Amino acid sequence: ILHLYREEYVAEADICMTSNTFMFPETKEVLTTLKQNGAKLGIISTKYKYRIEQFLDLHFPKNFFDIIIGIGEVDRYKPHPDGIHKAIKYLKSKRNEVIYIGDSTVDAQAAERANVDFIGVTHGVTTIQELAHFKNVTIVPDLTPIISLSSKRDLKKYLRRRRVDSIKRYFQFRKHVGYTKKID
Repeated sequence: ILHLYREEYVAEADICMTSNTFMFPETKEVLTTLKQNGAKLGIISTKYKYRIEQFLDLHFPKNFFDIIIGIGEVDRYKPHPDGIHKAIKYLKSKRNEVIYIGDSTVDAQAAERANVDFIGVTHGVTTIQELAHFKNVTIVPDLTPIISLSSKRDLKKYLRRRRVDSIKRYFQFRKHVGYTKKID
């Protein structure tokens, strides 16, 4: 019976998923700038690839993204790092060259498990406090600071600086709420 429910859900989602998907206001400008600066761009999603492509066709030129990994391209989904591993291999990249950007704790978990840098964006429903629990994380309210970065080196420097700031804010938050960690 679960199989029938899934088929019905997919059919219904095919009708409304693309029209109800939106980008954050600065996303197109940021991605275009990154692409112009030579970045390889990929999408790793728990949506079906055909739906992602359907949405992207409305906003970007064909083949704008170097790789798109949807739910059907991996056996294990986020927060498992299979999608990130597959993208790294396909793009012939190194982990220390990868910056994974997302707006959820599932994204942060996947990046942490793949051991890649992560920029957590608090545009959505995920808070600074939720994202601050993860390593290799930089937290930003939106993507606009990335627009001004002209090279991978600039982006890496920005991440290092932001990570230090994020860690400081995180520990200030912990102190403020009286957080204590049990040490084994």
